[in-house]
Amino acid sequence: MEWATRPLHMRFSNPRLEKLTSRVICLSVCAAFLVVLAVVLNFASGENILDEFHVPQNVTGGPASQRVAMTTQRKLMAAVGILVLALIVPCCGYCGAKHNNKSLVCCFSCCNCMGGCLNLLTSILIVLSMLAIGGIESVCIPSNPEGKERCKSILDACSKFTSSEFVLDTYEGCYDFMMSKTPFIQGILAFLLALKCCSVCFECSSAYYGHELYKEMDRGVCIDSADEAGSE
Repeated sequence: MEWATRPLHMRFSNPRLEKLTSRVICLSVCAAFLVVLAVVLNFASGENILDEFHVPQNVTGGPASQRVAMTTQRKLMAAVGILVLALIVPCCGYCGAKHNNKSLVCCFSCCNCMGGCLNLLTSILIVLSMLAIGGIESVCIPSNPEGKERCKSILDACSKFTSSEFVLDTYEGCYDFMMSKTPFIQGILAFLLALKCCSVCFECSSAYYGHELYKEMDRGVCIDSADEAGSE
């Protein structure tokens, strides 16, 4: 990954420092790209504001359109704010590695370590949720009188849905309706679990290389050719 530092015209006192600096810069740039992509996708997915306010698309005037414009402005401001906050950690890694700043590299490493731990806990919760959904299928089966008594609360959940295929007023119909949605829910959870596992690997790698670069900075100094030229 040493190619990551070549456009920056940086010189290093030892090869290991060059390798660690290149990796931290590369991870920081990738993290920044993913942050921008996530914010843009989230903003774009919530852009259908006309449906949210039940306003016909041919209506262009009146108070409803003003609410739409104000909501769009608020969403845009929120997206910009989230983007700025989310870019702090990648910027710490990039600037710390480029300018030989141990404090910024330490911030980059620690924040990624905490993020990796949180995503790991989230992954565990997702796995437990998937196991719980599988347990509900066997415990709450209508042929089991004890399970039927224990799972009466699913009727309350079914009261919030409508279906033309299932009779949701009965326990059996509600159970069948819930079980018909189980593969879809577990598929979403599996997709989220895969994303969280990727996030854990990415953040743990960032934390590790940031920590190694922090330690290596005590033994070697990265020299920017522009600063060196200025000193000459």
